[in-house]
Amino acid sequence: MTSIDEIIALYMRDVDMTLIDEALKRMPQERIEALEEFERFREEHPDLGWLDLLGEITGGGPYESLLPHSVQIEIYGRSCRVLDLDTLIRTKKAAGRPRDFEAIAEPEALRSRQ
Repeated sequence: MTSIDEIIALYMRDVDMTLIDEALKRMPQERIEALEEFERFREEHPDLGWLDLLGEITGGGPYESLLPHSVQIEIYGRSCRVLDLDTLIRTKKAAGRPRDFEAIAEPEALRSRQ
């Protein structure tokens, strides 16, 4: 029989602690305010669709290795980093989920215009 500690250890081995460590540097009230600000932003812009915040991506690796394959853009007055088109397409293909395959068409069309 598997103990709860063994189950937790299996989950923990794949957890990227980078974002958690950064969040824990803030006071609890600061973290709550940041989440509330994000929630307001999301409610103000429901047309933006899904936003994935991931520490590691299948086919791309951890955040640090993806930085050279990202570009900084501004969205609604906010600066953020997004994957370049080639890396986005590669990681969507590597994920292999039906929704990722459906999502590849638009970045491929954008790439063909460049």
